Amino acid sequence: HVNRAREVRIRDGVDDFLIANSTPAHSNTNGLTIFVVGRSNSNSINQTYVAKYDDINNEREWRIQHDEFAVTEFATALQPNDITNVPNDINTARIITSIWTPNTTSQVKVNGTVISSATQSVTTITDTSEPIIIGAFQQGNSNFLSGEIAEIIIYNRALSSQEQTRIETYLNTKYEIF
Repeated sequence: HVNRAREVRIRDGVDDFLIANSTPAHSNTNGLTIFVVGRSNSNSINQTYVAKYDDINNEREWRIQHDEFAVTEFATALQPNDITNVPNDINTARIITSIWTPNTTSQVKVNGTVISSATQSVTTITDTSEPIIIGAFQQGNSNFLSGEIAEIIIYNRALSSQEQTRIETYLNTKYEIF
């Protein structure tokens, strides 16, 4: 038996982020469903849990922040978005479920309860070659999440209500959120 030293990295939750390889996370035929288990410690703008965004080229597909779920029809931050508001509950862990279906307004659920729907619908989301970013609004150069993320699950389709409930129940059982 050999004892081995383990490297332990302490994350301060202030400027930590992860950039995942580019992958098409949504389907313009079947939609997008994202589950986030996390909490924000701040009311500041752009407290983003997960997004597909490129700061250099100013291109965005979608994002989930502590206070909104947004999808963008044209991959630019300057175009109109389908924005669904999420009430921010600082320092409280939550399960946020965001659902986008093409040609239908987006919907957000918090802890299994529908909170809001968008005011306009987006027909398609441009699929860019940009990476998925976890814990930052942009590509890791600013606007970091001040908070914690326990888990993110992304489906490239809008799940049915029954499927959403099954995953929310699984996440609640795992993390005891509500």
